[in-house]
Amino acid sequence: MQFLRSDLRYIFTNRKVQKMYLPVLGEQAMTTMVGIIATIMVGHAGSVAISAVGVVSSMNMVILNTIISLCSGAAAVTAQFLGADQRRRAEETMGQFLSAMTIMSAAICLFLLLFARQIISFLFGAAEQAVLDGARIYLYASAISLPFNCFYAVMSAVLRGCGNNRTPMMIALLVNVINTGICAVTIYFLQLGVVGAAIGLVVAKVVGAVVMFILMRGHSFSLKVRRFFPISLRDLKPILTIGLPMGFDTLLFNGGKLLVQVFMAGMGTHVIAANSVAFNLIAFVEIPGNAMTLLTVTLTGFSVGAKDFEQARADVRRTSIACALIQTAACIPMYIFMPQIAGLFSDELPVLELAIRVSREFMIITPFGWAVAFNIPAGLRAAGDVRYTVSCSLIIMWVCRVLFSWILGVLLHMGLPGIWYAMYMDWVARTVCFVTRFCSNRWENRGVT
Repeated sequence: MQFLRSDLRYIFTNRKVQKMYLPVLGEQAMTTMVGIIATIMVGHAGSVAISAVGVVSSMNMVILNTIISLCSGAAAVTAQFLGADQRRRAEETMGQFLSAMTIMSAAICLFLLLFARQIISFLFGAAEQAVLDGARIYLYASAISLPFNCFYAVMSAVLRGCGNNRTPMMIALLVNVINTGICAVTIYFLQLGVVGAAIGLVVAKVVGAVVMFILMRGHSFSLKVRRFFPISLRDLKPILTIGLPMGFDTLLFNGGKLLVQVFMAGMGTHVIAANSVAFNLIAFVEIPGNAMTLLTVTLTGFSVGAKDFEQARADVRRTSIACALIQTAACIPMYIFMPQIAGLFSDELPVLELAIRVSREFMIITPFGWAVAFNIPAGLRAAGDVRYTVSCSLIIMWVCRVLFSWILGVLLHMGLPGIWYAMYMDWVARTVCFVTRFCSNRWENRGVT
């Protein structure tokens, strides 16, 4: 049977939402810390090493965020099916999706392994040769870990769609501990630099996927994923309806960000390194925001599946307000202790000064713009309103962030700060478009159930 409006409000009380949010926050923190810890450890090997890891991390974000967006579609569909009391259909659809994503990630892995040298040279050819050599090594490791990362992402999304956020958090914690331990040995004691970070990345991701697979076959999954083959487009259609536009949106969105990274390649190694440090610094503040957007997908998906659009609106409003408050609380100590935290990543003064400048500006602006610019579209996508959100995101990304990054950063010689100013222009445009859409009723009745 379908949930009544009163049932949804009873199920997702504020206390229940808080209990759901904390494990998602923990998972996001642990997942993000894998990259941050590797950057901290390799950073003291010099700006060349941190730049090598940084340029590949920007490539990884294009691929991984696209996969995560596809998986967010899976989480939204799972929540909608469960909200509509269609458990069996959810189980079969998730099995098909897992098989398709595994095949896709294996193909991407093979492509990256075969053409790593050409990809690095094409995108970052203006960087120093030492940076290119280190980046190629780290790209090999990223490619090998990709199928395992993809499997973990899919099953985490399925669990979140069911409201089980604790299991992904615990596995993410395990992955983080393993990565930290291996990197400490390979980078500090064996002095392997980028190679040491690569070893830690691969081993940690493999272990995470293996543990998730073992749990999937046990009783930890309330949703029994089934019928993996043969893959049927008809069964995948509900996820592709939401997930494919989201994935395409994220692919081009992060592709634009990668192009911005290319602009930096000619600005010098210290600029690349400073940008890498800054992105790791702001990642601490984005963790609670990213966790809240994932929770928004689950809550909105359940409400839309039950055809309770009033509750869906309430879900998006309260998570957006909570997101802004939590990020404000995170920004204040980060701003105050920024020099000390930045010092963990590098000991080169030009790198630190530039990274601290752009990061502190980010801390001032974030409480006023990030939550609305990113949490509201997450709710709209979970409701199935993907065509509008994708179109707006792509236009805004390429006009505001890419074009103005080139104008401000390169043409007007403002360097790294100019590139980050273009990012804030992106936020303003997104806020205007998505708040306007959310206040209308045009996003309703677009779910897959």
